[in-house]
Amino acid sequence: MFLVVRDEDYFLPFFFKHYLAMGFEEFWVYADRCPSSTMDILTAQPEATIIAGDYEYGQAFGLLETGAPRRLVSLLKESSVDLLPDRWVLLADADEFLVLPQPANNINEYIAILERTGQPYATAPMVDMYPQCLALRNYPRTIEASNISIFFDAGPYYAWEPDKIAPSNILHPGVRHRLLQLLAKQYPSELVAIFGELPMGAGLIYKVPLLRHGTGIRRIGDHAISVGTSTANAMALAHYKFAPCLDRKIATAVKEGQYYHGSVQYKWLALATEKIQFETVVCPRTRRFTGPDSLVAANLLSPLD
Repeated sequence: MFLVVRDEDYFLPFFFKHYLAMGFEEFWVYADRCPSSTMDILTAQPEATIIAGDYEYGQAFGLLETGAPRRLVSLLKESSVDLLPDRWVLLADADEFLVLPQPANNINEYIAILERTGQPYATAPMVDMYPQCLALRNYPRTIEASNISIFFDAGPYYAWEPDKIAPSNILHPGVRHRLLQLLAKQYPSELVAIFGELPMGAGLIYKVPLLRHGTGIRRIGDHAISVGTSTANAMALAHYKFAPCLDRKIATAVKEGQYYHGSVQYKWLALATEKIQFETVVCPRTRRFTGPDSLVAANLLSPLD
C-alpha cells in the first residue's frame, strides 16, 4: 500500500484495520505536514513506513502529459514505481476502502488470479458512499463511515475501451454530479462564481489503483496507467467523502488552494454543505451497500474470470 496523508486521524484507524484484514503487509505513507494526532496513529502502526519532506501538496514539479502542473501528490504516486520496484502496490487515499470481487477473500488470492491470467493491474470504479442527507456527515468520530454512509448510486458508471488509458464514455457520473446539478438549479450564480470558465465537473470516478511494478508500465497520477487498460477482473473502491472530517478538510483546502484549480472541488462542496445539506440525496438510482454482492447487483463489480 502506498498513500499520502495529511489530517486523517478519523479515517486511519479504520483504514489500517480494513487493509490488514484484507492481507496487506506493508504501508508506505508520505506524511504531508501531518498534525500530531495523525502522526501518533502512524507511528503506532508497526506495518507503516513513514516518509516526509519539506514540500507542500500544491507544489509543482514540471508538467503532466496533459500540460497541467505535476503536483506533489502525482509525483509521489508516479514515483512509487521506482520506490517499490518489482512489487504489487495499491494506491489508495485514507477515505477509500477496497472491495474485492468474488471468489477472492483477500488480496493475495486476488493477485494470484491476476498473475494466472497475466494481468499486471486492476481497475476500479470510485463508488461514492453517502448518507441520506449531507447533514448526517457530522456523526461521532468513533463510528465507522460505513455505518452512516450506507448508500451508493447503481452503475455502470463508464465504458472503458481496452485500448484507452481512461474511460471514453461516462454513463453515470455519480452522486457528486447529482449534487452539482442540484446546486446549479438552486444556486447558479454562486456555482458560476466558483468554477468561472472551468467545466463544471465533480471529479474522476475511476482509478487503476493496483499495479505490478517492474513491468514497464508507468503510473499517470493516481488514476491512470500508461497502457491501454481493460476492466477485466476489476475491483471497486468504496469512497467515503461525507465523513466528520469533511468540514475541516474543506476549510483547509479552500484556505490553501493547493488542489486542482485552487481547490475548486472543495469550494463547491463547501457550498453544498452550507446550502443543501438537509435535502435528501437518495434517488431512484440509489442502492444500499451490504457488501460485494450489492455492487455486483448494481453493475459495479463482477466475479473474477
